[in-house]
Amino acid sequence: MFLASCRFLSLYYLVLVIALSSPIASAISIEKCVIPIDCTLGQIVKVFVKFKNQKSSPIMIHAIKGSCSCLKVPPSRFEMAAGETTSVEVEYSNGKEVGIFRKQLLISSSEQEMPYTVTLLIRSRAN
Repeated sequence: MFLASCRFLSLYYLVLVIALSSPIASAISIEKCVIPIDCTLGQIVKVFVKFKNQKSSPIMIHAIKGSCSCLKVPPSRFEMAAGETTSVEVEYSNGKEVGIFRKQLLISSSEQEMPYTVTLLIRSRAN
């Protein structure tokens, strides 16, 4: 009984996370919500996050933030015209981490309380 309830809670939280990170009526469409990165120790990797304003009116991007100091994102506060597509360069600096892990970018806009999430799926290996 206990294992069955744990499985149910795991599934419930998975569905909740998906629902919160991918809104149905989204003002912004993100080209890739998961971006794979393959790197070695000490390597710096640049990736581009491309997104589009789906609304028929301008929206304001308040901030784009990384989940840790290993992600370098340029200061981002700008307005996107209706239907405009833009991309932001993000730099990942791999220090001493080896393995498979995730980092997130959070995109805050004037159209939604919860930020949009882009996940960087990183596979880091020794040289």
